[in-house]
Parts: sequence; structure tokens; C-alpha cells
Amino acid sequence: MLLVAYTRRSTDRQEDSQETQESTIRAWCASNGHEVVRVYHEDPTSGGTSIEDRRVLPQLLADVRDRRRDFDGVIVTHTDRLFRDVLGHCAFLAELKKYKCQLLSIHSPVDFDSPMGEAMSTVIATFSQLERRTTGLRIRDSNLARMAKGDWPGGKLPLGLSYDRPTKRIYANERAPDVKEVFRAFCALGGNAHQAAVYLNRESIPTATGGLWTGGQVRRIIKSPAYRRCFSYGGQEKEAPRAIPEIAPASLVEQAQLLVRNTKTMHAKQLSSGRVYSGILSCAVCGQRLIAHRAGWLCRGRRRGTCSGRRVAEKYIDRLMGQAMSYLLSQFETDLSARLAAQPTESIVQDDRRKRLELSRDRILEAWIDGLISRGQRDSRLAEVDAELARLQEAQDKPPALLPEELLPLIARLAEHWPEVPWDERRNLLLILGVRAAVNTGERPVFLDFWCDEPIPPARFTLPRSRKAPANTL
Repeated sequence: MLLVAYTRRSTDRQEDSQETQESTIRAWCASNGHEVVRVYHEDPTSGGTSIEDRRVLPQLLADVRDRRRDFDGVIVTHTDRLFRDVLGHCAFLAELKKYKCQLLSIHSPVDFDSPMGEAMSTVIATFSQLERRTTGLRIRDSNLARMAKGDWPGGKLPLGLSYDRPTKRIYANERAPDVKEVFRAFCALGGNAHQAAVYLNRESIPTATGGLWTGGQVRRIIKSPAYRRCFSYGGQEKEAPRAIPEIAPASLVEQAQLLVRNTKTMHAKQLSSGRVYSGILSCAVCGQRLIAHRAGWLCRGRRRGTCSGRRVAEKYIDRLMGQAMSYLLSQFETDLSARLAAQPTESIVQDDRRKRLELSRDRILEAWIDGLISRGQRDSRLAEVDAELARLQEAQDKPPALLPEELLPLIARLAEHWPEVPWDERRNLLLILGVRAAVNTGERPVFLDFWCDEPIPPARFTLPRSRKAPANTL
């Protein structure tokens, strides 16, 4: 009988396991009158891994399904070399039976084609699965006990760290400077993992496997507890500053962790880039925040499938907001000046200005990474941004520079030509006044509920329905 052999080992440490399996299979076939056509050596993988997650077994099944196959059956030393999982074993056996391909096991001589043999193979697979899970529990408990004592619990160490078995010590290898560069690039780009990956690839810094970086790989490096000098196993963490060397400075690691936690607010796309109403608009249907979407605004609940609202064009919101500012001017000319005189308006504007300067830093670094500017241009522009940030820091404790009486003509000008005024002026005014608005994203017409920090009754502004011209009739 013409047979193909399949071998598997669980870990990289079992270097001679697959060669031993192959020699055992060849010796058994030679003594029983069978011929081994070829051998499928599986990569190191667990017996509980599914067929789809293996590299070689899907190819074996593809050859089984081929009508022109050059073999009659599959042989293994033991059925647990195929699977230590009942579901996987039954699925594989059903596939072989469907295409009339036999299965032979040297140490489990069972007739897999007969009903009794099929039942016995399922029992064998059940005990193999029991052994795998019981062994896994013992290993887990042992590793957790080692971690509680401050020892390395085992597993694969991340990039830049290695384990010396004779001395049982973790040390920084030659890739440690690359890890520091990953943290530095991630922090310099404001937590933008994708741009950090572009920078690392441009600098020819390879990954642990020698490939190219992706945003997900950068984030996995940043989130790894080992660089925070912590052991992690079984969903638990334990600080081990004496056992794990410092790869990157603690301040740099802490800054990277802060950026990861605040990605939604620190990412360049989330810091206003020409969007006047970022963080100001909400949905009148479900109450969730509106997010920028193409040339308009879309409810966050719609993106998550919990709201039936539709996208609202930004031109409609501009028209409604212009009406709202005119209403504010006409109703509260006197009270507004008194309120703004006691409010630290400059600090609100400075916070928004600081965010936009940080966004400018990100854009300068992105332009340098993409090769659009030179290193000297990068340094000069970053120096200008840093100088402006320093001036904002010095002016933080100074009295407001914007006088209350200067705001009323500004509001009048903005209300009259709201969409044509530069976006930063409009946004500064909205932040100063503490404006909030809820926009109807459901059925038309579009309306806007407007209110601000002043204890005033909210006002609603509605766009009239557009009337379509009647169709021509003959």
C-alpha cells in the first residue's frame, strides 16, 4: 500500500522527535510491505490546534481530496500526533472517510473504518485531550508559583530580551537598542503606531522575525509587560524589577503607556484638523457624540449599530449654528459681557491652541518620515513649535488678553458670516462660551438644540424642508 506519513512535535525543544517518528514509520512500513511516498513534517504546534491554524495539515488534506493522488492512506506513529482534541480528530477522520483514504496508526492498531474501531478512536482521542488539558493545568500552576516567587514563569520573551538557562537569568541582547527606538518613535509621533511602523521600516530596523513593521506589531511591543519590568502569565502580572533589565527609560515607557491608554484623544485624527465642532455636537436621537464623517457628521451609535440616525452635512450645521449665534447675540448682549468678565477665557483658548501645536509636531515628524522635508527643516520647525508651546506655558498665569467688550462685535461678525470665518476663530469662540448642541440625525427636517454654560433656556433652530419642483406633465 502506498502511504504518506505525518509527523508533529509540540515545541522547538523536541528536535529529534519528528526524525524519530519518520524512522519508526519507515521501519514499520518496510516490515509490513508498505511504501512511504512522502512525509509531511508539521511545524512545532500543539495537539489542540485546529486544522485551519496549522501549516502542513491543510496541504495534506488538499492532497487527499485530489482525485489524482498517488497514495492510498495516511500513517502516523500514534493518533495523538494528529490531534489531542476530540472535535479535530473526528473532523479529520470524517474527511478521510469521505474521500476513501485509510488511516493507520502504529501504536494504536485500530480499524478506523469499522463502527467499533471508530468508537475506540474517539475514546483514544478523548483520553489524549484529557492528558493535554491536565498537563496544561499542571504547567500553569507551576508557572504561576514561579512567578509568585519572582522567577521567570516561562514562555517566549519579547524583542530585546533573552533567557540564559544555565544561570536562569534574563539579559538584554543586541536588539535592545531597537526596542528603545520603537518606544522613542511611538512617543515622538504622539501614539500613532502606523507612522511609527513607517519610520522603523524606513530606518531598516527589522522585526523579531526579520520582517517589516506594522502598526499592530508596534502596539504589541508598547503593551508588553516585560518592558515595564513585569512578569505576565495566565492573565496575571507581577513586578520584577530585579529579574528583568531596563530596556528603555522608565519615563519613556510610562509616556508610551499613557499614549496607549489615551489613544482616542491623543491620536492626530482626533485632535481637531479643521473640524470646528469636534467634541461639541451630540445626537438628538440617542444622545451619543457625533464624529466627523466625510463632509459631515455621523452619530457614533450609528457606527456601532445602536442608532438609526443618518449623516448630517456640515453645511447644514453651519447654517444652524449661525442662527444660534445670532440668537445668543440678540438675547444676551448685556449679561454676556458680565459673565465673560469673570471667566478665564484665555485658558480655554490656550488649551485648544496647545492641542493644535501638538498636532503640528506630529505633522512635521510625519513629513520628515515620508521624506518631504530634510532633517534641518524638521529641527527648525520643531524649534518654532516648541517656542510657541513655551510661550503658552509662560502666559498661563497671566490675566486674559481678550477683553469682554471685544467679544460682542466678534460674535456679531461671526453670526453674520459664520461659514466664511476661519475655523480657528469660530472654534475659539465656541470653547469660550461653552457651547453644546444636539443635532437631529433621524427624520427630517434637520434641527439643532443649542445651549451654553450660561443658565438660559435652550433654543431650537430648524432648517425648512426643501420643496422639490413639480414634474413636467405633457
